[in-house]
Amino acid sequence: MSKIEKIELLFGMDIVPVFAENNAYIEIIQGIREGYKELGVTFPIVNLRDENSLSARQYQVVINGELAADETLSQIADGTMMEILTKLSYAFCDYYNAKDEE
Repeated sequence: MSKIEKIELLFGMDIVPVFAENNAYIEIIQGIREGYKELGVTFPIVNLRDENSLSARQYQVVINGELAADETLSQIADGTMMEILTKLSYAFCDYYNAKDEE
Protein backbone atom coordinates (compact mmCIF):
# COMPACT_ATOMS: atom_id res chain seq x y z
CA MET A 1 0.00 0.00 0.00
CA SER A 2 1.43 3.35 -0.98
CA LYS A 3 1.24 6.00 1.68
CA ILE A 4 -1.16 8.87 1.12
CA GLU A 5 0.99 11.91 1.69
CA LYS A 6 -0.93 14.80 0.20
CA ILE A 7 -4.55 15.83 -0.18
CA GLU A 8 -5.51 19.02 -1.96
CA LEU A 9 -8.96 20.57 -2.06
CA LEU A 10 -9.16 22.90 -5.03
CA PHE A 11 -12.18 25.12 -5.53
CA GLY A 12 -13.64 27.81 -7.74
CA MET A 13 -14.17 31.42 -6.70
CA ASP A 14 -17.77 31.08 -5.45
CA ILE A 15 -16.61 28.48 -2.92
CA VAL A 16 -13.80 30.62 -1.44
CA PRO A 17 -16.08 32.38 1.11
CA VAL A 18 -17.34 29.00 2.37
CA PHE A 19 -13.88 28.34 3.80
CA ALA A 20 -12.57 31.89 4.29
CA GLU A 21 -15.52 32.99 6.44
CA ASN A 22 -16.04 29.83 8.50
CA ASN A 23 -13.75 28.53 11.25
CA ALA A 24 -15.64 25.22 11.49
CA TYR A 25 -13.29 23.74 8.86
CA ILE A 26 -10.60 22.89 11.41
CA GLU A 27 -13.01 21.15 13.77
CA ILE A 28 -14.62 19.16 10.96
CA ILE A 29 -11.26 18.00 9.59
CA GLN A 30 -10.14 17.04 13.10
CA GLY A 31 -13.28 14.94 13.48
CA ILE A 32 -12.64 13.22 10.14
CA ARG A 33 -9.00 12.65 11.10
CA GLU A 34 -9.97 11.14 14.48
CA GLY A 35 -12.49 8.82 12.82
CA TYR A 36 -9.82 7.43 10.51
CA LYS A 37 -7.32 7.22 13.38
CA GLU A 38 -9.72 4.88 15.20
CA LEU A 39 -9.49 2.63 12.12
CA GLY A 40 -5.68 2.76 12.19
CA VAL A 41 -5.49 5.03 9.12
CA THR A 42 -3.51 8.27 8.98
CA PHE A 43 -5.47 11.09 7.35
CA PRO A 44 -2.94 13.67 6.08
CA ILE A 45 -3.11 17.45 6.17
CA VAL A 46 -5.50 18.91 3.62
CA ASN A 47 -4.20 21.82 1.57
CA LEU A 48 -6.90 24.28 0.46
CA ARG A 49 -6.42 26.29 -2.71
CA ASP A 50 -8.58 28.46 -4.91
CA GLU A 51 -8.06 27.47 -8.51
CA ASN A 52 -8.81 29.89 -11.35
CA SER A 53 -9.03 27.10 -13.93
CA LEU A 54 -12.14 25.67 -12.21
CA SER A 55 -15.63 27.00 -12.75
CA ALA A 56 -17.01 29.20 -9.96
CA ARG A 57 -18.81 26.37 -8.11
CA GLN A 58 -16.54 23.49 -9.03
CA TYR A 59 -14.22 21.72 -6.61
CA GLN A 60 -11.75 18.89 -6.90
CA VAL A 61 -10.08 16.52 -4.47
CA VAL A 62 -6.54 15.63 -5.53
CA ILE A 63 -4.74 12.87 -3.64
CA ASN A 64 -1.03 12.26 -4.23
CA GLY A 65 -1.38 14.19 -7.49
CA GLU A 66 -4.32 12.10 -8.75
CA LEU A 67 -7.80 13.50 -9.29
CA ALA A 68 -10.04 11.66 -6.80
CA ALA A 69 -13.22 13.74 -7.06
CA ASP A 70 -14.53 16.47 -9.35
CA GLU A 71 -17.88 18.05 -8.50
CA THR A 72 -19.86 21.15 -9.37
CA LEU A 73 -22.29 22.52 -6.82
CA SER A 74 -25.74 23.59 -7.95
CA GLN A 75 -25.88 26.13 -5.11
CA ILE A 76 -23.91 27.44 -2.15
CA ALA A 77 -25.80 27.02 1.15
CA ASP A 78 -25.20 26.64 4.88
CA GLY A 79 -24.29 22.96 4.51
CA THR A 80 -21.88 23.44 1.61
CA MET A 81 -18.70 23.07 3.67
CA MET A 82 -19.93 19.84 5.26
CA GLU A 83 -21.01 18.53 1.85
CA ILE A 84 -17.57 19.20 0.36
CA LEU A 85 -15.65 17.79 3.34
CA THR A 86 -17.84 14.68 3.38
CA LYS A 87 -17.08 14.15 -0.31
CA LEU A 88 -13.38 14.67 0.46
CA SER A 89 -13.55 11.99 3.17
CA TYR A 90 -15.32 9.54 0.83
CA ALA A 91 -12.76 10.23 -1.92
CA PHE A 92 -9.95 9.56 0.57
CA CYS A 93 -11.58 6.30 1.66
CA ASP A 94 -12.11 5.14 -1.93
CA TYR A 95 -8.54 6.08 -2.89
CA TYR A 96 -7.10 4.41 0.20
CA ASN A 97 -9.06 1.19 -0.39
CA ALA A 98 -8.16 1.10 -4.10
CA LYS A 99 -4.45 1.52 -3.33
CA ASP A 100 -4.68 -1.09 -0.58
CA GLU A 101 -5.95 -3.62 -3.13
CA GLU A 102 -3.02 -3.05 -5.52
